[in-house]
Amino acid sequence: MRAAEPRRLALGAGALWLLLSANVSVAGDTGPARESAGGALSASSRAIIKTFAQTNLLALEAARLAKQKGQSADVKEFADAMESEHAQAADRLKHFAQQKGVPVQDSLESKDAAKLAKLQRLQGAEFDRAYSQEMVQTHQDAVKLFEAAASSAPETDVQAYAQSQLPMLRKHLRMAQSLPAAART
Repeated sequence: MRAAEPRRLALGAGALWLLLSANVSVAGDTGPARESAGGALSASSRAIIKTFAQTNLLALEAARLAKQKGQSADVKEFADAMESEHAQAADRLKHFAQQKGVPVQDSLESKDAAKLAKLQRLQGAEFDRAYSQEMVQTHQDAVKLFEAAASSAPETDVQAYAQSQLPMLRKHLRMAQSLPAAART
């Protein structure tokens, strides 16, 4: 059953990537990226920002849980870094979204809440493995999502925001992938 969850997340990010890369016209958007007029964003850029927020919130909430339930020092150290850096990213995103008039949720959507609930039920090394795997998958999906937005979002300011977050996300992906093999297998 575990294998189906990453596939669902990947399909969600993949569908958004297809929307972006196909340069689909949404709410009157046509042609190449443009600057947002007076802060107003297209419907697709608003959806991108909301997806950014959910992805960040999942990483943040999972890190908080890992700080409590993690067994290995490596997992706890990784969770400390994720909590700190994703909290800062949440503040940056909230500021950007407010400037653009896009409300973002401060609670997880049901699919992400279910992932967190599944982690909550685990203990010890089993928790460490599941958390590590989830963070690898979440950050792989986030890198794909932000890369797609950086190159194909309808507005240049959304592209620039996505581009600005990619170094952090790539670093987090490398960190998650480098957690000890015992924690991931």
